[in-house]
Amino acid sequence: MGILKDSLAVRAETAAMTQMTPVKMLIWTQPPGLMPPMAATIARDGVSKLVEACSYPLTGIGCVTRVYTDKAVFLTGPGGVQVRETFGCTLEELQDMVPLPLKAAAPVRS
Repeated sequence: MGILKDSLAVRAETAAMTQMTPVKMLIWTQPPGLMPPMAATIARDGVSKLVEACSYPLTGIGCVTRVYTDKAVFLTGPGGVQVRETFGCTLEELQDMVPLPLKAAAPVRS
């Protein structure tokens, strides 16, 4: 049974009871107004994580409309994949990394 030590860390009490090494896990709690956790655009083996078709069974089809990664914010929809914002790379460099046709999203009005 784990107990909440603070908003980010959980320590397993059962480790002490079973004389195992305690395990510390991080849990993301999203404060209002902050960006959700980001995924890597490229997997460890160098392959893009954004793909045309999934090879794993899906639990929800068409329910993702925005993907946050370490390189960009992607908007997905019937019109394809649009790039809303990039981080440390250009749209052209990002297109070289991702095997999907990308286009720049319309600027966001404030």
